[in-house]
Amino acid sequence: MFEEAADDLINAEDGDVKKALCKTLALLSGHHKEVMIARSILNGTENLVTYQIVLDKPFYAISFVWNVIRKYCPETISTQVKSMRAFKDMTGAVFDVPEHLANRIEDIFIHEVEERRVDFTFSRAKELPELKDDENRYGAP
Repeated sequence: MFEEAADDLINAEDGDVKKALCKTLALLSGHHKEVMIARSILNGTENLVTYQIVLDKPFYAISFVWNVIRKYCPETISTQVKSMRAFKDMTGAVFDVPEHLANRIEDIFIHEVEERRVDFTFSRAKELPELKDDENRYGAP
């Protein structure tokens, strides 16, 4: 009775039986209905997305990264950056942006990295590097 549907699902997953099973279990459990809420990996706050800027050379003060953000982003975005923390080795920083601004800041920095000669990379943070223990960790200098 379900063999044809199972074959279709496996084929839709390019023959990956495990992936097809996982999708089926997610559907049956209702897990697919849960909305994924963005959450900061810095502090777990909902509706924030964590990004990282990695520079070609170390910097001496976190204000350098703030200046990079202010240089490329309009004030409506730069003033919404939260919780900036420097990497322990001072080669980059991680920070949070409200989820509703995530696509905009990605567009800005991806354009800059692809179209101009910049001395940094920009990406969504997937994990946190070792961070510097800062006294002023939650705001602009």
